[in-house]
Amino acid sequence: MEKLDEEPSAGIDEAKINTGQQETEVDVQKLAGRVEEIKREISLLEKQQAEARIIGNEERKKLSTLWKQGVIKSDEEFSELSGKIGEQEEFFYQQIRRKHTEYRLVRINFLSHAKPPDILRQRVIDLNLREVIHKLQGENIQAGGSNALGVFEIENGEFVLIKKSKETYEFEGALPYLMQDITTSRIPRVLEVFETDDATYKVMEKARGVQVDKLSEDQVAEIPQEYFDQFVEDISSLDALGLQIDPSKKSNFFYDNEIGFSIIDIGDLHYDPTRKNIRSNIHLGDLKAVFTGPKQDQRIIIKIEEAIRKQAGNMR
Repeated sequence: MEKLDEEPSAGIDEAKINTGQQETEVDVQKLAGRVEEIKREISLLEKQQAEARIIGNEERKKLSTLWKQGVIKSDEEFSELSGKIGEQEEFFYQQIRRKHTEYRLVRINFLSHAKPPDILRQRVIDLNLREVIHKLQGENIQAGGSNALGVFEIENGEFVLIKKSKETYEFEGALPYLMQDITTSRIPRVLEVFETDDATYKVMEKARGVQVDKLSEDQVAEIPQEYFDQFVEDISSLDALGLQIDPSKKSNFFYDNEIGFSIIDIGDLHYDPTRKNIRSNIHLGDLKAVFTGPKQDQRIIIKIEEAIRKQAGNMR
């Protein structure tokens, strides 16, 4: 009898699981379709905006002619008529802006369904940080050059909690899902991004080592070639995942003599659905900016060029 009792309940559980999976798959498909639909809507709005701009420019020319001919007799009248001409263009600008936000938020929702959390992400999710957020903001360890509102160590320094402006969420909310496929410890992963009433919070692994901007050019020049090679390989892997580095701040790069270079402040290449012809992360000028100062130390530049050459050979 015990066996008979167990088998039906096992069947019911399996049916529930299968039904849940089917519902999830349908949700993901709908969300993916909505993402593509919004992209098409933005494309149409941009065409309408361009047409409105052409018409507006023609109307402005006519308005200028009337001004010169004295038909329009006051600055107030000219300003009022100019404002009306620009209303249609402003309408499309605001519509496109709203659609961009909708695209980003729906895409984040889609990715959250399409990418179930791995063990590390689930561990951070289980901390329920949103519920205790104000208790976690102790000493601010924010480095120079950061645009964050605060950076705080949590979980005994294993992770960092980064406070940013509220509107940041739509631009960075996709990162935990996009970065889940990263396997190297040299690229600290963003593990959770969430909003509160007044801010966006990002939780990520803490980078190892010392910031590159704290090293002298002599120290950088002494770093083994293999670590430069590794660094270029890593940013190539970011390209493949639709992620980008920010070479404008040296504080985004760390060096540890055991693991090499680490990279933080990774960006989402596809937060803007209209971006085209996106340049590769592997750009000599950008990497020189990361590792060299005004003297443009040739010892460092040679190592960067060698690393880029090797990576190009590997991709053939």
